[in-house]
Amino acid sequence: MAGLERTESSDDRLTIDALAARTGLTSRNIRAFQTEGLLHAPRLEGRTGYYDRSHIDRLELIGRLQSEGFSRASIATLLDAWDTGTGLGDVLGIGADHPGILQPDRHIRTTLASFRERMGNQEWAIAEAVELRLATIDGDEVEILNPALFEIGREFAVAGFSLHAILQHARRLREAADNIAEHYIDELRANWRDDGSPGADEARDLTAMLLRLSPSITRSVDAALRQSMNDHLRDVLEHLDEPGSPSPR
Repeated sequence: MAGLERTESSDDRLTIDALAARTGLTSRNIRAFQTEGLLHAPRLEGRTGYYDRSHIDRLELIGRLQSEGFSRASIATLLDAWDTGTGLGDVLGIGADHPGILQPDRHIRTTLASFRERMGNQEWAIAEAVELRLATIDGDEVEILNPALFEIGREFAVAGFSLHAILQHARRLREAADNIAEHYIDELRANWRDDGSPGADEARDLTAMLLRLSPSITRSVDAALRQSMNDHLRDVLEHLDEPGSPSPR
């Protein structure tokens, strides 16, 4: 599958000293993060531990949280919640009535062969799924990043939609969702913006507000979509009722 398997890069095989140089930290800092459970262990080959891109991303995330005023204990709690699939609403004490839209679906890992079969063994379809951030390919394994959308795609396929139509729908949906998400995040940030970057307290309040409003946000999208679907369907039905209109097949 040319061009799709992830090739090993310089970020996939780093010693602790190389990781320190790559992230601007010290080896001592990195070992401390591991001891405190903030950073997962490296891959051991003999007596040498090798770090990869996931360690870099994790350290960058830790750095951002620290810059926003979160303590190491708080960061450990947030990262543990993220790793175990616990909603941030539970971490922040918001409660079950306010499910957090920041909680991601649990990823699903499958074999590359199974994924290729599911995508009709079409190279363009596999590349499209990767580009849309629906899946990532790691050697002979594939991580499904959005299992819910894949299941919805299967339902559309059963209904008779082509793979091309399903992926076009997924692209349009992703673009629309990105625009909506960007709009809401910008509106929420505007409530805290003084110098362009919220402080520690504001950042926590912003996160809590987003989690608190998430049911309203998702309901607003659902309500608007249902209204639009009904309006467009009504237009189609009225057109079909006109004299001389072709009968539906």
